[in-house]
Amino acid sequence: MIEKYRNTLNYIYGSGSGVIATVLLYPTYMLKRVLQSSDSKSKLLQIFKDIWIKDGYKGFYKGLSMTILKTAPYQGFLFWSNEKFKKLIKY
Repeated sequence: MIEKYRNTLNYIYGSGSGVIATVLLYPTYMLKRVLQSSDSKSKLLQIFKDIWIKDGYKGFYKGLSMTILKTAPYQGFLFWSNEKFKKLIKY
């Protein structure tokens, strides 16, 4: 029964794992992007404080929805194709 849905499950598991990883790590990506776009004298702790004071915890998740919209299909396809390729080469 499960073999019938193996491809779909691979895609769903890949998408789900990508979304979970993105949600957990997104604040670090946000800090990195802000740090890269700011002047070189800015400190990480100061940027963290500025975001926290201005927007609270929601400030660390700005743009998350669009990132998930691109990550879910990408990771799902990556996981699915990896499993297909392993089957193809009999790994």
